Amino acid sequence: MSRSSSPPSPSNRYSVLPPVVKNEVDRVFLRELQQYIDGEMSQIDSSDIKQRYVIHNTAFSKLIDHVHAYKPLLTRIKKEYEDVINKIERGKSEAGYLNDQIQTMAQEPSTLRNYRRRHDELARRIEVIKADNQRLREELKEYSNAKQAALLASEQPIKVQKKQPKKDSRVIPGLTLQESTDMSTLQRELQKVEATIKELSESKKSKFVDRDHKEELKDKLMKKVTERDLLLQRNTWLIAKQKRLKVAHDAAMNLCG
Repeated sequence: MSRSSSPPSPSNRYSVLPPVVKNEVDRVFLRELQQYIDGEMSQIDSSDIKQRYVIHNTAFSKLIDHVHAYKPLLTRIKKEYEDVINKIERGKSEAGYLNDQIQTMAQEPSTLRNYRRRHDELARRIEVIKADNQRLREELKEYSNAKQAALLASEQPIKVQKKQPKKDSRVIPGLTLQESTDMSTLQRELQKVEATIKELSESKKSKFVDRDHKEELKDKLMKKVTERDLLLQRNTWLIAKQKRLKVAHDAAMNLCG
């Protein structure tokens, strides 16, 4: 029965691997790889960790592709590094998210106080508006009642008081109180008044003309003036005609003589 072989120790596990630099080609590759790293690093900010990681990760991939014998080992190492870095990045992201959540939760009490303060302010405004609405409703009701009362009062019949004829207690001008009660004296005065009224009526007819009659007379006068002007024109025309006929007659007589 064969004896089982013990697992290789860490010191001799990779003893069969060839050296990294075997010839001049490897030296040139390593020199160019170093120049690539130095050139890329000179173009970025040295404090930019992500850019530094990208440059060295790319250089590591080139090295793995060049060294075929070490490719499985280096690929495994590279993967482990990338997993660790990804976990660290996720941890940072989660830490930032948790930090934002903590800050948000810390601000919630002040936000809640602001909401409560706003709620109280709006509640006070609502109470003021309700009071104003109630006051306006009462004023509108009073106005409507007053208007309705005024309409009812205007519809009630108005009592018209009949005027009592006043007794004429004046004294007739020019007469004494005793003469004002004497029938014969009053009869004479009445005759005088009637005569005066008749005289004024006759005088009005002879001295004054009403407006309509005046307009009628004016129209008649204008017609007469127009007729006169026409007659004057015709008279002038006849005189001229007479003169022409006379001249013609005289000329004919001279020819005959």
